[in-house]
Amino acid sequence: IATTVAEQAVELDVVAGRVPVTVAAAAIYLTCLALDLDKSAKEIGEGTGAAEGTIKQAFRAMLPARDRLFPADFVPKVSLDSLVNKSGGSARWSVLRTAIRKLTIYLAHSCWF
Repeated sequence: IATTVAEQAVELDVVAGRVPVTVAAAAIYLTCLALDLDKSAKEIGEGTGAAEGTIKQAFRAMLPARDRLFPADFVPKVSLDSLVNKSGGSARWSVLRTAIRKLTIYLAHSCWF
């Protein structure tokens, strides 16, 4: 399942610029949370060599696309929407961060290309 999450995150370009080990670690973290498995980002980092903070950053980047990352037949043990609160902020802040990121990208492309 985590392999599919990582592949979809790359295909959907939600983890652009991240090294493969970070994408894999974040996909494992996201999958563990969705399956309600008790694995922290720190534990996953120890196993993969990725830093805890880096895993959480990539995880937060994956959250807006969470419904498109898992296989079609995947049945999470917890609501994928509830994972937004695991990102270190409320759902409202997550939406705001996403909007700011999109605006920044838009402005960068408008000004430079």
